[in-house]
Amino acid sequence: MNALWDVARGDEAWYRRLASEFRSLWRRRASWRKADLETLFDLAYTHGRAAKLRKPLFGRQDPVRVVRSLHFLLEGLGDPYVRFEKVLATGSQNKLHGMGEAGIIFLMHCGSQGLLP
Repeated sequence: MNALWDVARGDEAWYRRLASEFRSLWRRRASWRKADLETLFDLAYTHGRAAKLRKPLFGRQDPVRVVRSLHFLLEGLGDPYVRFEKVLATGSQNKLHGMGEAGIIFLMHCGSQGLLP
């Protein structure tokens, strides 16, 4: 039973580190560059190796546009489920190209834990 507790503690520390990295990146969002988009994508798909095939598509976007879409997703008004759908919707001005449901959900989770400044 102790081994399971140790694994759970290790996982908790791992996710705290990821959330801290996301929070640090989010604080610098006004000065994001293409490399920051790659870092964000890697965070969003921590466990999704196959999903990283879409990383080049995500990385070609304008960082300012990505910040605007993430701000809408994480801090916008209204129902978060509706904002989630709008970030995924084809043709939406908030669409995050190359980012799928799993990555967006992970970023929402990081943002919902009271981690954003």
